[in-house]
Amino acid sequence: MMSLHRLTTTDLRLVAATLFPEASPDRTVERLRHEPSLLEELLEDERLFRRLTAEGEALVQVSPWLLFSVLLRRARRDLRTVSYTLEHAVGERVAVFDAERAAALLDDPSILDYLIVLLTSFTRTESWSLEVEEGGRIRRRRFSDLSPDDMIALAALMPEPLRFPILRRIADIALFVTGIFPEHADAWYRLPGRRAAAHRAGRTLEEYEEEGSRFYRLAAQHEVARRTGLDRALDALAETFPLARKPLNVIASQYIHTTRMALFGAV
Repeated sequence: MMSLHRLTTTDLRLVAATLFPEASPDRTVERLRHEPSLLEELLEDERLFRRLTAEGEALVQVSPWLLFSVLLRRARRDLRTVSYTLEHAVGERVAVFDAERAAALLDDPSILDYLIVLLTSFTRTESWSLEVEEGGRIRRRRFSDLSPDDMIALAALMPEPLRFPILRRIADIALFVTGIFPEHADAWYRLPGRRAAAHRAGRTLEEYEEEGSRFYRLAAQHEVARRTGLDRALDALAETFPLARKPLNVIASQYIHTTRMALFGAV
């Protein structure tokens, strides 16, 4: 899996110290680098999960690649222990019996890897300015890669060969917001008088789902997706968008609820 190759030496040293405290750290790190199947197995170890979620210092020490590799695997495991997930609906939660299907989605290595990459991408967001023509006049406009409206506007400005990462980002924003900050798509949360950063987007859960599915499908059809081998994962996310956000909901509500803002900043 691509994400495993991104784990740093510091990440592997923490895995080694947590799971093999008596062994030589250097030898263990070397072994993990050459035995991806062993590393894959160790990422599901309860002791590693506890350390990453219980120790603030560990979160500073490791990369988001390790953190989300562990948390997504834990979410898959926990979803298999329940029969339903909870949906936000007008200020309350409703049971939906889809937990097993959501867990099974992560059995696909390409989907699991894609979600690790997605979550990692939102730990650092960017904005930039471009000169655009509007109403016959040139003006400078700022774009944020956390704003779906900005990304949709940017996609319209780009020639087709350059649109792929923007189409993908629009869909990723929808999945990230509904997965990690689902309250921002809760109609009750956005009533007058409620504090809601999502007012900037002003989308309901259903609108995010429709937008996410549509742009994942558009991204999957792009020539760059086929060339890079991402078309199958993007197609799957387009078809299963409501399920794909369920593991992220588990992570947000059960593992990082008090540290979401520290990990991702303001949304």
